[in-house]
Amino acid sequence: VVGLGDSHDWDRYRVIPGDGSAPDWLYLGGSMSNADLNGDVCSDVVNATGVSARLLLGGPNGLDAATAHTLTLPQSADVEPGGTEGLIVADAVALRHDGISQVAVAVYFDDEGPQGTPFLDVFTLDATGVPGTPQVISLNSTTASEAIVLAASGRTVALGLADLTVAGKVSAGGVMMFTADRTRPATLVHRTTLTQNSRGIPGTAEKGDWFGYALSMRDGRLVIGAPGESIGKARSAGSVQPLRWYEDTATWTAYRRIEQGTKGVVGTNETNDWFGYTVAVTRGLTAAGSYDIAIGAREKVGKARDAGSVTVANLTKASYRTLTQNSRGVPGTAEKGDYFGTSLGVVRTSVTTDTLLIGASGERATGVREVGYVIRSNGRKLSSATTWTSVPRPAPTASVVYEGWGTTFAQ
Repeated sequence: VVGLGDSHDWDRYRVIPGDGSAPDWLYLGGSMSNADLNGDVCSDVVNATGVSARLLLGGPNGLDAATAHTLTLPQSADVEPGGTEGLIVADAVALRHDGISQVAVAVYFDDEGPQGTPFLDVFTLDATGVPGTPQVISLNSTTASEAIVLAASGRTVALGLADLTVAGKVSAGGVMMFTADRTRPATLVHRTTLTQNSRGIPGTAEKGDWFGYALSMRDGRLVIGAPGESIGKARSAGSVQPLRWYEDTATWTAYRRIEQGTKGVVGTNETNDWFGYTVAVTRGLTAAGSYDIAIGAREKVGKARDAGSVTVANLTKASYRTLTQNSRGVPGTAEKGDYFGTSLGVVRTSVTTDTLLIGASGERATGVREVGYVIRSNGRKLSSATTWTSVPRPAPTASVVYEGWGTTFAQ
């Protein structure tokens, strides 16, 4: 599904037809994560709206919003009616492991002081998909921030805290790793916090790196974006750290750090490129069966500032391909403020090959309205001959003008 905003209601999602059905609207705000949570071979969705979290169970006819479960967050009891504070749902992920289904929700208060502490609420579902009383994990050693993201794989939840202070360096950033114990599969346990000071991870934690601003995890492969990373004199040039997480031993193998100064990557480290402000683990885009990374950057293309680029890198090998709207076969033209790569989506074409979707939420039509833009690959290894197809924006109606097509994806 593709997310957009319109003149009346932000963060709608529209289903991309892929099974012969017609496009349809899901009136859901915020972020989405999916998994088969009740074992019926149909995808279920957890939706973080910014003020609450909901669970929608799927079936052969799609998601049933009418029977959605609103997740009761224990922190809601601490919000005083009429007060100045509010509870913010930063992100949510769904996971299935060891025969159980869980939903993890990251929340925090939007005021300052002790109540700003973020929490991770972990709901275990019963056999029918109804959420039980959550495990509450207080992240009381951190500072609340809007820059909180989640990713999950197997029995592991990764929680990115880009605003984390590390060794006195404000907003150096880190990623907290939680993995369920084999003997207590319903209980997540904090195993470690990965930073740029962690063993084997290249670089050093520095002020404003924002390590953990973007996360993606799949089959134990974890990719961490640090778009605030300054490299030489280039401020916020950005970098990306891929690694392998071994959940049984809570250990990891860090691979080479990727930046625009990496040999083979098109471009150079420049101020405000924000390389790694979006990341996605993909498969089969650089080689048969490969694990790859799609990386978004707010790249200046020619004279077009923030036109945007997407670099596809093999997870472990020096194989790279960089795309802009000026690349051969890519629809459109690179223009100022397009933000090509502002969002990245992955559709699993086969077990080992993905279709890559790229959004450019700042794309303008006639005039100045940011209507957005989405393209998709052809579900094969990328090459100079790859066929890229535009996913058309919904036609405006008499009462609604759609904007920001491709602001986000969920699949």
